[in-house]
Amino acid sequence: MIRTACAPPRCGGFSLLEVLTAFAVLVLALGVWFEIYGRGARAAAVSAQYAQAVLIAESRLVATVHGGDEAFSETGTEGDFDWRIRIRPHRLSAVDRSAWDRYDDHDDEAMRLEEVEVRVQWGARQVVLNTLRASPLAP
Repeated sequence: MIRTACAPPRCGGFSLLEVLTAFAVLVLALGVWFEIYGRGARAAAVSAQYAQAVLIAESRLVATVHGGDEAFSETGTEGDFDWRIRIRPHRLSAVDRSAWDRYDDHDDEAMRLEEVEVRVQWGARQVVLNTLRASPLAP
């Protein structure tokens, strides 16, 4: 007859304490993994929203033409995004004026600089694009 070297309580497998410890470690590891995965998914969603907001701002920037002497403002909504565009004449300093006169082609129609700001908001986030652009003076 063959005898085993273990005592009778240890021959039956894992103890209750070992099983509970293993489950506790597994639950903690899964909790950390789900948190990391959730943050990554949220970051990807926010990144997609920012990309869409920039696309809306750029399209508004290109599509809006003003050319008047007074300030101009327009608002609108695209999906979950609210946008506002503001255009106003840019005031040139003496240094800016001399640089502008060097590059302004006086043979063509008269041009002026405009400050353009496009703001796209959704929820608590926003994207703002600012630029200067040349536009023809209104006749």
